[in-house]
Amino acid sequence: MDRSMSLNAQNSFDFLSELGLQRFKCKICGEYFWATKRRDTCGEFPCSPYTFIDGEGRVFEVRYIREKFKEFFNKRGHEIIEPYPTVARWRTDLYLTIASIIDFQPYVTDGIVEPPANPLVVVQPCIRLEDIDKVGLTLGRHLSIFEMGGHHAFNREEDWIYWKKETVQFCHEFTTECLGIPEEKVTYKESFWEGGGNAGPSVECLVDGLELSTLVFMEFKVIGDEYIKMPIKVVDTGYGMERFSWYMSGTPSAFEAIYPGILDKLLENLNIPYEGKIFNKLILNLNSERDLSRALLKMNTDERDYLTKIFSIFSILDHTKCFAFMVCDGALPSNSGVGYLSRLVIRRALRHLRRVKGEIPISEIIKWQIDYWSRDFEKLGKARKAILEIAEIEAHKYETLLSKSLKIVGKYIGGKKTVDVQSAVTLYDSHGIPLEVVEEYARKHGITVPEGFEEQFYKELVKRHEQIEETKEEETVSIDVKKYPETYKLYYEKPYEKKFKAKILARFNDGKIILLDRTLFYPEGGGQPYDKGRLLINGEEYMVEKVIDVENRVLHYLDKPIKADVVNVVGEIDWDRRYALMKAHTGTHILLGALIRVLGLHVWQAGAQKSTMISRLDVTHFKVPTREQIIAIENKANKIIKEGRKVRVHIMPRTLAEKKWGVKIYQGGVVPYKKLRIVEIENWDSEACGGLHCSSTSEVGALKITNVTKIQEGVIRFEFCTLDGLLQYSRDLEEKLHKIASILSTSREDTVRKVVTLVNRAKSLDTAVDKLLNTVAKSLSPESPLSQKLGDLYLVELDLEGLEEHHINKLGRLSTSMYKNLVLLVKTGNIVRIMTGKEFAKLGFNVGEIIREIISKVKECRGGGSKTFGLVKCSSRKNVDEFINRLKKLISSRC
Repeated sequence: MDRSMSLNAQNSFDFLSELGLQRFKCKICGEYFWATKRRDTCGEFPCSPYTFIDGEGRVFEVRYIREKFKEFFNKRGHEIIEPYPTVARWRTDLYLTIASIIDFQPYVTDGIVEPPANPLVVVQPCIRLEDIDKVGLTLGRHLSIFEMGGHHAFNREEDWIYWKKETVQFCHEFTTECLGIPEEKVTYKESFWEGGGNAGPSVECLVDGLELSTLVFMEFKVIGDEYIKMPIKVVDTGYGMERFSWYMSGTPSAFEAIYPGILDKLLENLNIPYEGKIFNKLILNLNSERDLSRALLKMNTDERDYLTKIFSIFSILDHTKCFAFMVCDGALPSNSGVGYLSRLVIRRALRHLRRVKGEIPISEIIKWQIDYWSRDFEKLGKARKAILEIAEIEAHKYETLLSKSLKIVGKYIGGKKTVDVQSAVTLYDSHGIPLEVVEEYARKHGITVPEGFEEQFYKELVKRHEQIEETKEEETVSIDVKKYPETYKLYYEKPYEKKFKAKILARFNDGKIILLDRTLFYPEGGGQPYDKGRLLINGEEYMVEKVIDVENRVLHYLDKPIKADVVNVVGEIDWDRRYALMKAHTGTHILLGALIRVLGLHVWQAGAQKSTMISRLDVTHFKVPTREQIIAIENKANKIIKEGRKVRVHIMPRTLAEKKWGVKIYQGGVVPYKKLRIVEIENWDSEACGGLHCSSTSEVGALKITNVTKIQEGVIRFEFCTLDGLLQYSRDLEEKLHKIASILSTSREDTVRKVVTLVNRAKSLDTAVDKLLNTVAKSLSPESPLSQKLGDLYLVELDLEGLEEHHINKLGRLSTSMYKNLVLLVKTGNIVRIMTGKEFAKLGFNVGEIIREIISKVKECRGGGSKTFGLVKCSSRKNVDEFINRLKKLISSRC
């Protein structure tokens, strides 16, 4: 059924009359609402004015509202649940936690698993970026980060908790009795809510123009355009902690209530006074005009300029807090995934700081945020150092980008009459160029920036990147195995066993693939390779070359087909290989625990591959660790190995696992099962994992990090070996050292001294070559005997076979900076480099375009270049000479 049918079919709001409420129709928006007595409007701005803003009395901080909310519902039988991270790592469809119900979708809401408590209450930090352009402008109605108070009940026919009437009653009591808001001010507006894959009728609690909470009665699962009845009915509520704080404080905007102290400190630092009279005038205008644009038009120019700065300051406050939470939860800035969104947030904060001409480092403002919010969120304090360092790195990247972006912008929008959103988005996505650079270029070149351009820009960015793109996994096998029983997985029950007996249930691919009723062979999964070994059938040996799991049926790929009609087999795994992989997998968990403790809480696993020799672990981190950090990581890991800590496996309900260890159990990714297999290293690491592990950390023997590299922005790869691979790794290093010593004609003990001597000698030679290059560059004047005049230019052709590339490039830079009309051709074998002075481009020439024109006529030559530099590679010296002759003629003809 569609949305309107779903809503009408419910006839779901009559229960409100049982609470002493009456139904009315708003004379402005036409929506239905409920109130204790007759009124003309629904109570939501712009239908109703903001009448709660008086600027008098105390500020009710968010933490006060938060504690009141939890206490109220806890006294009414709701168990308090700790909030989840702002990065939704338990979801495959979302990057960010956008509402408290996200914590329980889809597994709890679909009835797959039990909730962690029923009923429950949680105050969940949430991040929504689709309206990020409105932050500040709406005085606090829109925030990119906010705390949503949710009291949730999950109702089944056999286990009914409470439903619509009780939900509204709770809301009414909290609003009127707990917080003391007069009930005649409270209205409940009929609505319909949809999000995160579920939907249902809802009511919005409104007071004096402000929506304070939304009460959703979740009854449908949304699949495409279909609304399908859910097996359970879910009470899904969202109370805006910041909105309640704003309302109770009566401040001109929510930001005075959300950021007490921080706002004052920022205004003082920027030397911008807080003008209460201007705010009062704005509120009066808003209440009379019911529209921000029209309200601002009634302000004078100075007042509008002041408010523009204040709106930017509000955005800075919101975005810096949001960035701190995102980084703390592992969303490191990058050009893809959730890191794209955290970079978007901090660059928008930097943009607003630039608008108000702020000289304060963005990291200083974030430090204030951490100081304030870590009172209630300890993780922020623990991640302080990393958050601030990442902020400083991002600020530097942003400033560097601004200095070189205008030329790139010109290529995209130069010559256009109007800037289009798609070009601006492409510039941001492909080059990281912020919106203000595009706007600046447009202003300088008389290009129109459409009204509402910023809003459209950010909506399009968030739309493209807020949700995780679905990726279709390649089908690993086309064999239909559903009609056969699931394989009994002996490798979980007896991971230290080497031999087993089993029966063949089915054969495929002419007997080269078999399905057994039970097996010790581990199939590939979770970064752990499959087991190898052999099967004995009627005395004949068959090697197992590959093992995969298809819908809980384990298929064994053999080196040859089974021809005999047999049922019974004896299997034997390659134990040395298996045990080495068990150590590597356990070592991976040990290493991850060490990385988190040394580098910070922002570290999350981004990929892993186990091996009998060198394994790898990819994690989120913003730079390659120092040598000292790597040693500290190794020391912590080896301490855990030496202590011989227990490694235990728990099979437990999903919600209990999350309740005990939190969502950090999803380091290896989302696990879509009702029950989870948790591998716990005592007081060190706990993860949902399907791999095989040692029973004690001491079995790993030792752990050595062999290489550390940055594989992409925000992801660092650690290659490592355990004791099994350490001996071979040491031998390989020893062999390399032996070869180096042999090449240097010295002993291994004297290698370092010999290398230092050679390096110093090479540096001396480089210095001598630099002096020589400078002398050669000076000699390439127009009066040089090598000079060939080409109109206003002159050309020098050199053959420098054997000279290193960086020396050739340096000669080009030196000579063309000395002589602006020089065209320098340098041949090295079948390669030609063209380097030119500034006069070349001023005369309208472009090296890259000339190269493309000539190589279209000269066979066997390829190349390209920029305005002043180019490189061409030909198949023969004859082609090189032809290219150079054509180049000379072309330049002469056009000078």
